[in-house]
Amino acid sequence: MINLPSTPATRVGVNVLILLGSVVAMRLGESVLVPLTTALLLAAVLGPAALWMHQRLRFSWTGSCLFAVLGLVLFNLLVTGVFAISLSRMLSVLPRAPERPAAGARHERCERSHRRVIEPEGHLPGIEAATCAARRELAAARTRAFPGARRGA
Repeated sequence: MINLPSTPATRVGVNVLILLGSVVAMRLGESVLVPLTTALLLAAVLGPAALWMHQRLRFSWTGSCLFAVLGLVLFNLLVTGVFAISLSRMLSVLPRAPERPAAGARHERCERSHRRVIEPEGHLPGIEAATCAARRELAAARTRAFPGARRGA
């Protein structure tokens, strides 16, 4: 036996080494451990059903195991189908977005309605309103800032 000093730092270091070693061992044994764990879980879940079919219904052991696995697969398909149907029904109830005119037509209408707004020289340099709402806000701000300003045609 190795005689290590019994300080808290040594205990923490040894525990960290054990943890890292187990992580590396699981990573290297992943190709064996994952199928083995899946098989053990399936055996634990389906074993009682297969045993009941074998003893009470007098199925062969192979047949009862196959029926148990087939039952699990069918149950999973049923749950997936019910979920997909309920999701499609939920999505069909959602309101649809209204049809909008093409962006070019909307932009043209916006330009026509706001051609008369002229930006005063030297004020708000470099600001361009990109949408109708922004242009309306800009026109309202100009009206508040320059109440006596003349509007161009």
